[in-house]
Amino acid sequence: NLVLGFTLAGFLYVLVPQDVISRLMGQESGWKGLAVGTVAGMLTPGGPFTHFPILASFLSKGAAVGPVCAYIAAWALIGVNRIIVWELPILGPHVAAVRFIASAGFPVLIGWSGGWLYRDGPALRRILARVLADPARLARAARRGRAWARPRTPAREAEAYVRIYRGV
Repeated sequence: NLVLGFTLAGFLYVLVPQDVISRLMGQESGWKGLAVGTVAGMLTPGGPFTHFPILASFLSKGAAVGPVCAYIAAWALIGVNRIIVWELPILGPHVAAVRFIASAGFPVLIGWSGGWLYRDGPALRRILARVLADPARLARAARRGRAWARPRTPAREAEAYVRIYRGV
């Protein structure tokens, strides 16, 4: 499957011009790009081994993060092939329709928020850059006892409740 995914991604990289990808799913595509990503994610069958190499080639050709997030969300939430092959025969048309309607708006919302976080989230970007630039910083903070860097365990939770109870 992985070989098929990279082969298909290579074909799409060569066959689909960059201006088409950037016009349909690029930074300036706006809501149209989110809709294209959502519809493409809904309609394309296959597993992650085929989708992620294709999406990587789209990103290298100028696709924005928002439409790519919408594509992944639509593929995962409302793939039409899964509805036809699995949900309709097993769960019935009523349950399949309810689940489709309940899930339909989320890919666009996920794509919009993903694009915003990637493009317009400077505070998040600064935090991620600090942690990713110095991953040992998080380990040092955990060793120094910084509460935000320590993993939550039942013992730490109980200790926190005891401190709160005692007023410490």
